[in-house]
Amino acid sequence: MLRGLRVEPGSDEGRLTADLIHRLHRSARELSDRDHRPLPGIKHRIRALLRAIDGGPAIPAVPDRAAGASLTDRVEAVARAARVAADGDPESMHRLRIAVKRYRYVLEVLEESGAPSLQPSILAARALQKELGRLHDLDVLIDWVRGSARVPAAAAFLLRLLRLRDRQAGKAQRRMARFHPAGAGGARRTAA
Repeated sequence: MLRGLRVEPGSDEGRLTADLIHRLHRSARELSDRDHRPLPGIKHRIRALLRAIDGGPAIPAVPDRAAGASLTDRVEAVARAARVAADGDPESMHRLRIAVKRYRYVLEVLEESGAPSLQPSILAARALQKELGRLHDLDVLIDWVRGSARVPAAAAFLLRLLRLRDRQAGKAQRRMARFHPAGAGGARRTAA
């Protein structure tokens, strides 16, 4: 995101941007040094589990009502988070992103376990999650720039980021207005 911002190399804003990029790389290296390996996506984990148990002891199918209850819980969590996030507060928008991600995971699990195609709902959730993720990235960046207040051009750069955040928040809120999570009725699971 920082590299996508147009700044004059060598200017105060350019030096601030370069410093922020350096700090982000350093933080990423520190996390990497802790031997944190990314987990494969939920679909890959489910497929690996299914391969591991293929031919093994039978696992009882999850009843439709249990799958429906799980999905209903996630839909309600998204609705609650959306109501709280209506004001655009960074923390509540981040919690909304997490609620949408958990909802998407349930959809993916249901689809992998035999539910009719949930791809439209999964894609809509992924798109909203992506918009909210960009917004969260901006919020984190804004906090970092606020921590660089003594750096020349930090105030002007912060204003620029805040305007960008307003546009991104608008995009995320417009996408949220079009987002309609599939309820339990929209996700029928077939017996395995």
